[in-house]
Amino acid sequence: MGGARDEKSTYLHLLVCLLEYEALLDILGGRARQLLKSKPYYRWIYQSVLLDYGTIKGILVKNRLVPYHAEKRREDNELH
Repeated sequence: MGGARDEKSTYLHLLVCLLEYEALLDILGGRARQLLKSKPYYRWIYQSVLLDYGTIKGILVKNRLVPYHAEKRREDNELH
């Protein structure tokens, strides 16, 4: 595991960065993916969010860490 200072921090960053990605999707649409890929920091975390979006999102939904209206997003089906 990598990307943050320790395992707990890495898991937290995966969740937060997924939420960041979803916010960017709302604002930028398909350009959000390219923006995450171009970030010069947390590269492993952002790459993991893009590659494992469904798995990470599933963890958030299963543990009720996202609002109900955010559980099903148009972009979930279109981009992942």
